[in-house]
Amino acid sequence: MRAAQPDVDALGGYGVGQSYARLFQDTVLPGTCGIVLERDRCKSDLRTVQQWRGTDPTDAAYRRWLDSGDVSLKPSTWNGSYIPDKAWTEAPLFSWWYTMGVVSIAISQPRSEGADDYLAHYVGELAKHQDAAPQQYKDLILANGTPFGRAQPLQQAVDAAVPVLPYPAPTLGSGIASDARLGVYLATLQELVDSLLAVSRPESRAFASLVLRALESRHRQFSDGLSVAPLIAALQSDIPFDPEQLDKAWREPLAEKTINGKWPAATRMALLLGQVLAQVAYNAAVLKDTQSDATFRGALAQLPGWSGMSQGLRSEIAALQKLPSPASGGSWEQINSAATRATLDLVSGV
Repeated sequence: MRAAQPDVDALGGYGVGQSYARLFQDTVLPGTCGIVLERDRCKSDLRTVQQWRGTDPTDAAYRRWLDSGDVSLKPSTWNGSYIPDKAWTEAPLFSWWYTMGVVSIAISQPRSEGADDYLAHYVGELAKHQDAAPQQYKDLILANGTPFGRAQPLQQAVDAAVPVLPYPAPTLGSGIASDARLGVYLATLQELVDSLLAVSRPESRAFASLVLRALESRHRQFSDGLSVAPLIAALQSDIPFDPEQLDKAWREPLAEKTINGKWPAATRMALLLGQVLAQVAYNAAVLKDTQSDATFRGALAQLPGWSGMSQGLRSEIAALQKLPSPASGGSWEQINSAATRATLDLVSGV
């Protein structure tokens, strides 16, 4: 039986709730908005919240940070949004969907006392205001259990009506240019793992599934003896909260199971170019490690590109390589800007 479709207007509330929940998380772990392919959505989330609650004096500093994703620019305070009690009377359907949007992000997080407490508040609001729920979602909050368990039947019902779309939305295919894009996407996944809350999101898991399946198909194509099948399966489970478990389950396989010498040289170098280029931008925006900058840009010097690579992209990479290291007085801001521009042009095919 086909899932009942939610009221289209009410989905505005769902999107606002999701945007607020993501921004709240990104304030806690600001590295997410330093990932090149995540920055547009960080800015979009801020605009969504602004359009709903109006402009706040703290928004200007937030915009300056999100323009570049540079963690050194992240403001110490930001006034988000919430649903006041009177909104449940004046706009009950919007309030319900807004709260459901927050829950849809929070329920995907690794289990911890803090995550339990955060989700418990919003699940409690939905239980308290079940009369505001659309008919097909009434009485789906369980009376007992953990906040995650209580909300699970409701979240499954909403997911059936509002499918999760991958973000970022990868453009996959065949050919050398596609291999270079896959490198950017793999770097993006590695960077998302640094932001535990972000990689746990449903749309991030959907992105990871597409990217890992594309990588797995290349492992089979080149008979290289590698496989990321365990990672694909792990996307159906909680992302480990413990740092050591996260390293073992995700970071190490992503570093060790990506590529080896059995790949054709041109394919291998294209993937590595995309991967390294994205990492240069992320390092400049978030990590600011001078040794990593030297390593990544040193690797770029050994990756000549591919036949058919645009002259514009070649020129952008050459300009990036000419920028001095921050260890010698160079600017992280300039490196971030140049690497970001080249990464986005590589992905878009410019």
